[in-house]
Amino acid sequence: MQNFFEKSRCFLSSKSLKLIETLFLAVILVLGFTRDIGSVEFFPDESFWIVSSVRLDKFLAGDFESPIWTDDLIVAFEVRPVPSYFARIGQLLGGISADSLPIYWPWNVPESENIAMGAMPTGEEIWWSRFPMAVLSAFTLLITAILLARSHSRLAAYIFTVISLNGYFMVNLRRAMSEASILFFTVLAMYASYKLVTAARNGDMSKSIQWSLAAGLLSGLAGQSKLTGLACEGIAIIGAMSVLIKTPAQLFSMLKQRLLLVIVFLVSISTLAIFIASYPFFYKDTVGRIWETFHVRSQIVEYQLHTYTDTLIPSNSRLTILFQRIMDYPMHSGSNHAVNVATHWGNLLAVILGMYHVIKRARGDTSERDACVILLLGTLLCATPMLFNPFDWERYYLYPIFFSCIFFAIGISQQILNFSTREKTI
Repeated sequence: MQNFFEKSRCFLSSKSLKLIETLFLAVILVLGFTRDIGSVEFFPDESFWIVSSVRLDKFLAGDFESPIWTDDLIVAFEVRPVPSYFARIGQLLGGISADSLPIYWPWNVPESENIAMGAMPTGEEIWWSRFPMAVLSAFTLLITAILLARSHSRLAAYIFTVISLNGYFMVNLRRAMSEASILFFTVLAMYASYKLVTAARNGDMSKSIQWSLAAGLLSGLAGQSKLTGLACEGIAIIGAMSVLIKTPAQLFSMLKQRLLLVIVFLVSISTLAIFIASYPFFYKDTVGRIWETFHVRSQIVEYQLHTYTDTLIPSNSRLTILFQRIMDYPMHSGSNHAVNVATHWGNLLAVILGMYHVIKRARGDTSERDACVILLLGTLLCATPMLFNPFDWERYYLYPIFFSCIFFAIGISQQILNFSTREKTI
């Protein structure tokens, strides 16, 4: 029996997944996310990506002068193109013509009038527009599980896969909106940043250049999925600084560090290049339109602050609301209040244990150090800012819940592995 437990522990603590395991996890996630896509309640914002998906047709045809890019300036400035490209891929797979797509959903008009005006997509249009998001999300979570196995343990990968089928992901990562796309490119940008940090630590200029470009391109695509995705650029740059600037005194000699300067330049320029290249709207008056994009975003937030006052998070109850929203996952209870409170605190405890373990590894000299640093930077730059978001809107919790699930999986798996080690010594 003891031999069985020892073999089980060695198996679960190993840092690799066999091909058959990876395929099994892929099947679980793909089936989980593509099954019954139409059951997810339609959210009116989906219409903006479903309708603007025709931009992909013009992009592939090289029709950069088409009125589609500028007809509706609010859409041009606000609706990022990459998620709409993915939506169109699904529509093309489903044989949906661009001419049959509905009109944009005006929020100032009641639902009944929107339906009468033709702003409500058909069930088929919704399904095929969501399909790429569901597949994309499944592979994003699979990649995360694989990286967790390599950096922590096979058990952490298993746990993460199971909890990825939580209610929050099953709704928000399957809608025809920006969440699936931004998470996909964020995870890939973090992996590229990890490879960049490893190359920089070894002083490998060639690989540092390659991974700087990759990190920048993926960060730019994350930004064209949702503007907050541009934070991924900082993960690569600060990650490189963390290994090339070893003491505070070296901060004053940054300009003398050739490798660091190359990394900062390439990450920044490649992020900007793909941010522009992926969206023909920026081909003219590039600087002015990029500047106006951020200006329009700030104006819309200002409008929302005065319009949706009932959804604002009061400052005196922010911590309570954040705790209720974020810690409702990955372990989610029903309507029983006592059980609900217990699972919230259980989730928080597991997340704290996971963060403690990652921080401890990040401060050490183990081979997992670089991966831990990138994970912490991703949490700091992507998830933390969302905690100060003024609106209590479900989709804005994507980053915090995603990183919480990672730390949850690490925390639980580490406690199980630690317990099995203690049992062995006893």
